[in-house]
Amino acid sequence: LAIIDSTKSVGLWLSATSWLVIAGVLGIRAIYFSVCGCECCKNEK
Repeated sequence: LAIIDSTKSVGLWLSATSWLVIAGVLGIRAIYFSVCGCECCKNEK
């Protein structure tokens, strides 16, 4: 039972971390686009 509990906690930790990473990336992109506007998009392509 201890092994199952540890794998559950690891799974929860990984999913929480991945959500934080996704939220961080989206937040950075949102700030980047709000500061730059579409000029950055045009320059990158």
